[in-house]
Amino acid sequence: MKDKKDKVILSDYFLKREGYTQVAEMIKKNNFKKIVIVGGSHSGFAAAWTLLHGPVLYNCNNSI
Repeated sequence: MKDKKDKVILSDYFLKREGYTQVAEMIKKNNFKKIVIVGGSHSGFAAAWTLLHGPVLYNCNNSI
């Protein structure tokens, strides 16, 4: 990571598949111990939940 701007990920990108994958790889590669989430309301909560629990699988609905 040459620039601090490389560490900033916007929530709308992070909550997409490619964003989550990029962040997960970045955390594993750099062995980050602390992560700061700056966001309000739902996007901040959703980012924190996704980091803790992983992404939700949308096509696992068995009710159909």
